Amino acid sequence: MGKVLEILGRDLGRLIRNPLATVVVLAMCILPSLYTWYCDVAFWDPYGNTGNIPVAVASADEGYDLANLADELPVDASEGLGASSEAREENYVNIGEQLEDQLRENNQLKWIFVNEDEAIQGVKAGDYYAAIVIPEDFTNQLIQVILQNSDDMPKIQYYVNEKSNAVAPKITDAGSRTIQQQINASFVELLTQTILETLQSAGFDLDASATDAEQTLTRKLSGVQGSLDEVQASLDGLGESVSKARTATADARLTLTDLQASLPTIVSGVNQADDLLGDIRTQGGAYATEASAALGEGASKLGGASAQASSTVGAASADVLTLKAKVDAAIEAMQDVIDRNTETIAELQDIVDAASARLAEATGDDTVLDPESPLSGITDETGQIAQDAIDDAQAIIDQLTAENAKYQDVVDRLTRASDNLGAVATSTDASVEQIDAAVQNAIAVLGGAQTTFNTDLLPQLSSGLDSLSSAGSNMTAAAAGADTTIDQAVASLDALDGILDQTETSLSTWQDDIQRIQDRLDGIATDIRSLYNANSLETLAGLLGMDVQEIASFIASPVTLTTEKVYPVESYGSSVNPFFTNLSLWIGGLVLIAILKVEVDRTGLGDVKPYQAYLGRWLFFVLIGIVQSVVLCTGELLIGVQCNHVPAMYLAAMVASVVYVSISYSLTITFKHIGKAIAVMLLIAQIPGGSGMYPVEMLPDFYQRLHPLVPFTYGINAIREAMFGFYGNYYVHNLLVLALFFIPTLIVGIALRPYLMNINLLFDRELKSTGVMIHEEHTIGIERFRMRTIIRALMNADEYRSQLTVRAAQFDAYYPIMRRLGLIFMISLPLIPLTVMAVVDLGIDGRIAALVLWILLVIFTVAMLIMLEYAKTNISNQMKLNGMSQDELAASLAMHANMTRTGHALKLSKLLTRMAGIQTDQSEATGPVRNAATEAVLADAAASEAEPEPAAEPEPVTNEDKDGSHA
Repeated sequence: MGKVLEILGRDLGRLIRNPLATVVVLAMCILPSLYTWYCDVAFWDPYGNTGNIPVAVASADEGYDLANLADELPVDASEGLGASSEAREENYVNIGEQLEDQLRENNQLKWIFVNEDEAIQGVKAGDYYAAIVIPEDFTNQLIQVILQNSDDMPKIQYYVNEKSNAVAPKITDAGSRTIQQQINASFVELLTQTILETLQSAGFDLDASATDAEQTLTRKLSGVQGSLDEVQASLDGLGESVSKARTATADARLTLTDLQASLPTIVSGVNQADDLLGDIRTQGGAYATEASAALGEGASKLGGASAQASSTVGAASADVLTLKAKVDAAIEAMQDVIDRNTETIAELQDIVDAASARLAEATGDDTVLDPESPLSGITDETGQIAQDAIDDAQAIIDQLTAENAKYQDVVDRLTRASDNLGAVATSTDASVEQIDAAVQNAIAVLGGAQTTFNTDLLPQLSSGLDSLSSAGSNMTAAAAGADTTIDQAVASLDALDGILDQTETSLSTWQDDIQRIQDRLDGIATDIRSLYNANSLETLAGLLGMDVQEIASFIASPVTLTTEKVYPVESYGSSVNPFFTNLSLWIGGLVLIAILKVEVDRTGLGDVKPYQAYLGRWLFFVLIGIVQSVVLCTGELLIGVQCNHVPAMYLAAMVASVVYVSISYSLTITFKHIGKAIAVMLLIAQIPGGSGMYPVEMLPDFYQRLHPLVPFTYGINAIREAMFGFYGNYYVHNLLVLALFFIPTLIVGIALRPYLMNINLLFDRELKSTGVMIHEEHTIGIERFRMRTIIRALMNADEYRSQLTVRAAQFDAYYPIMRRLGLIFMISLPLIPLTVMAVVDLGIDGRIAALVLWILLVIFTVAMLIMLEYAKTNISNQMKLNGMSQDELAASLAMHANMTRTGHALKLSKLLTRMAGIQTDQSEATGPVRNAATEAVLADAAASEAEPEPAAEPEPVTNEDKDGSHA
């Protein structure tokens, strides 16, 4: 630590002894602060000067005469609007003129009143930042919105010139919203004042009107409830009718089932008769010669068959008639239900019509339902509820009518089925009569003329048999048709059951609805009585007697916003000061690395190690940085910046300055000009990422992710805590996190720097060769050649030289190509993300990602070119070994011994002691260079050196060093 303080003391002594240098350092302490002071004053209260921002106002509003409201208001209320010229002038409203009068008293913006053309042209020319144009029918549209319930809201044209300034449009936007609020408040106030004045001029007796209204509403609500009770009773009767109809359909279905079951028996009897007729026809043809003897027997059999067929068909006909009678009974029952439904629906319609008439009578009561009555709103609400109940009842009636129509359709279908059954029975009876007539005819023919059997009777018999067969076919077809008809009738009965189920469900729902309506009406009646018994009417009557202007103003703006500042800030300049303070402290560090040297010369210091030189010069930089922070904070307090905790503000600024200077110093001393560029890039990244001007939540996601990773975040937060008030341990937390950024600077400046010495030397030598760029003269550890290279050259010089010559030739052949490719890549690779950004809309986050990728590609390409140049320099330095003798190589190795005091230096000291004629404190060889002992020691040293050693502190630069041949 003594050597570090010695370096600091020497630097301070040199500074004090040079007045001009002292002045320069003092200027470096003040200049960064000027930026913050200047910005604090400039941004001290910008929003307090918005009255200088010109905004044009153009009103073409023609106004509105409130006397025109007479057509929209009741006669008594409209009388107060007046017919005289003085009254008309008092009732003439122009919102546009009122707005202009209010804006003339408003100093938030610089309102300039012009016509519409001048306003628009002035915005385009940049004379005004914005313009507000009120159309000629503005007031009329406002009135019509209320009178006609129009959706066409009045509009104000707002023109803004966003090109002129970034912040001005936001301010004028706020001004336009203020105008909108003023117009809304003015209109509400005007409307309220007009209504209250009309109510006062009406002069009606509020208490008497309220009493009459309460009695009328109660009486009519009772009438409506009675009507609903009648509807409920009718619905109960309809439910009983539905139950009876369900029983009738069940009986009809059972009868149809029995008839359908007997149809096979009827068809079987007809088939037997048909078979018998076939036998008769066959026997008649076979035994024609025995006609005389067989006629009597045939007549007897024919009579028996006729009796059997008549009996069977008669039974079937009776069953069909029985079924028809049951279906007719079901039809009659259903028709009775339908008739009762029709009567019930008519009764319901009468009730609803009566309720509607009563409601119309109630709403037409001039005393109760006067629009200016204080109970008009209550009456309207009650009337609306009653109207809703009537609408619900009408919907129920419509649904009952639709259901009754469905029942009538079922009855019509059953009637058609009954007619079909009657047709079957009629057809069956006709067939029986035909059969009986044919049989009797046959018997008569047999008994009357046996002699004419072959010529007359046999053809007649055949004809009779044909008639019998045709009648049997007709009966079979009729039976088949009856089966289909029965199926249709059963299906109709099933549909009727479904309709009856729906009817029962609907009746239950209707009954529940009516019950709910009754409950609502009971609640309405209770509310009316409660309202009448309360003091609300007296309160309303008292309000009507108050000052109209006072009430209108209150309704226009009923709420007052109270703002409570948790951490009050006196000025906008104080609010943005933490950001500018951190910015100036970082700029102060950049100024130091731009003007002061970061390398330490060894003059008068003796043996100095790299970390000692780093810390010694770091203390010098940090000391100046602390002075910068003190000067900065002192100037801010003199300007008048708000600060609740002055010592905490100084401490936070000092810690921030130490961290920021350390970052810039470590980057510069380690990476030289590249480090300076990195320090500037970090500053650029922290301006939005530190969230000093805008909340980080307003920024793109990239900056939100960057926010907790940059030191500005914690420096700004710590200074804000000191200036505007502490919250918990937030101040200490931010200082500790900010201090953590100091640790990476030590790692970079002390641990990483020695391994980059030769690259830094390359940079400085190349910059020096330009003759126009600033560079450092190195006086600390630089390896001439790597130890391993020197040892290899000493052990086998000829072989090493030949290998090195081949490597150098190969590198020289590829070097121009590689350099050219590197330059091409440096130019072309960044074009890839730029092209993508130009062709594809990536959005803000995508553009940020493409920009970061572009920067990384540039850095990568530059790093590759640097490594290429470093490799070229390294090859060039190694080629110098080819021209060295053994003595020169040994002397170079001796120089390494002087440069290093630990590790391999001990082995080198032992090596040099055992080498003939070579001593650690000599600069030239005096003994044998290559012998057996030397070979053994060199081999041992080469084998033990697995990794290259970082550079150490050398002696001061010699003349030989100044020729640029070192690496």
